[in-house]
Amino acid sequence: MTVKPKIPMTPSKRHQKDLIEQKYIDLTTTYERMKLKPEVTSKFTDIVAIIEGLIASDVEHSWDNANIIEQSLAPMYSEVELDSEISLNMLEAKRRLTVENGQFFDAEYHKLLETEHLDATAVKEGKLNLLCNLYKKLQISYDLEVQKKHALSAIRFSTSMAFLASILMFFSMDNMRLLKNVMIINTGAETEFIISALSAGWMGACFSMLFRLKGDIQQQSLSELNAMNRIDNLVSRSLIGMVSGLIIFYAFEASFLQGALFPELLFNNEGGFVSDDSAMKKAHAMLVFWSFLAGFSEKMVPNLLSKAESKAEEGG
Repeated sequence: MTVKPKIPMTPSKRHQKDLIEQKYIDLTTTYERMKLKPEVTSKFTDIVAIIEGLIASDVEHSWDNANIIEQSLAPMYSEVELDSEISLNMLEAKRRLTVENGQFFDAEYHKLLETEHLDATAVKEGKLNLLCNLYKKLQISYDLEVQKKHALSAIRFSTSMAFLASILMFFSMDNMRLLKNVMIINTGAETEFIISALSAGWMGACFSMLFRLKGDIQQQSLSELNAMNRIDNLVSRSLIGMVSGLIIFYAFEASFLQGALFPELLFNNEGGFVSDDSAMKKAHAMLVFWSFLAGFSEKMVPNLLSKAESKAEEGG
């Protein structure tokens, strides 16, 4: 008999498995405590059958099954246990849910505590309904959190691949003579500067996307994260970065941007750089820097174009 080797789990998966197992231990302990009350379990035979089936050793331990067990246990709680469970979940709701949701559940709970026109049975039914709604809201919150983590991982991976591709494009052109020979590009040629500007702008755009993943992206909705991971969004952002680098190149070549901080790009009729190697390397490095910055910033090139438009109108 061949034993299929187990694929080792990643730390995040092991952490999730540990959390689920701990949840099942808590639920099983609560259920075992309920079994000590025959008058309760005999009243809820259908619910007992559901719980027994879900905590069986051959049934998968999952968050969905844990949620079903949790909601099935709720009707079996005494008044004191129900209040305690609501209070604990209210604390979790205030931490995980929106302020509006937390305030809603808090107000509904206080209404039940302060009501005078409802009998004890109706109050308990109201608390049970409130607790089950809390369970459902929190479960949805957990599911969204897991899905957002998967979406973030997918975004980081796809953006990192695009970033690596841009780096490969840049350094291939700079360091692979064979590629230059195949493309018939001479060192110091205008085409080499253009490709450097395109790839540096692409790198800047990808770096900007990666940089933003470390910010407040956790506050984005799941639909917004999924939209960010769409291939058309990644391609369009990369194209914007490349075009931004290209515009910066032509702005320098046209002497639209001048000064000590900007490169002076002068080419002869054959497309070769008009200066010595030292000046060419410095101009190339400065072009790469500004092209990268143009791709990184979403405002730099639009602001530049707006200024150019204003000057054109003034000149007209």
